[in-house]
Amino acid sequence: MAKSRADAFCSPAGLRRRSATIRLCRRRRKRGFGLGRDPKSGQGLPGGCRRVLAQADHEGDPPGLDGLLAHCAPNAVWYGYAPEPIDNNGYRAAIGAFLDGFTDSRFPVQALVAEGDRVACVHQLVGTHLGTFQGVPASGRPVRVTGIAIFRPANGQVAETWLSADLVGLMMQIGAIPAPGAA
Repeated sequence: MAKSRADAFCSPAGLRRRSATIRLCRRRRKRGFGLGRDPKSGQGLPGGCRRVLAQADHEGDPPGLDGLLAHCAPNAVWYGYAPEPIDNNGYRAAIGAFLDGFTDSRFPVQALVAEGDRVACVHQLVGTHLGTFQGVPASGRPVRVTGIAIFRPANGQVAETWLSADLVGLMMQIGAIPAPGAA
């Protein structure tokens, strides 16, 4: 009879694998790898990623899209912000819609991992629904939405970005769609 995933997870072999992974992560963290470090150089994040993230998590000041886009390649490609890949102008429009709907928004970073020529960032949109967003009038409700962005820098600037965010959760939080189980 085949073992279930739970049995395999709790088996002695499974425990040894997880312990080895935890030890490897601790060694890398001590050497400065992962979480905000470029594993190739041991220095800060590659390219314009660090500057883009700092610009997005502005601690109360609205982020300047021009300042953020200054750290991106002129021909940068943005995936996940619309049904099709968009350019910098499309990104400006997409983020502009968020900033109009959530004027006090911030994007605090939860975790960073740099591997090869990519930087993965787990972040949140934190704010209050104070303006119209996707046709939904301001509700005054606070929102907190988690997203993952993956950046590919080139020549000191962000060349490509992939985003995956819980937009269904966002629409539930502002009352645009009912939560599961709600009547």
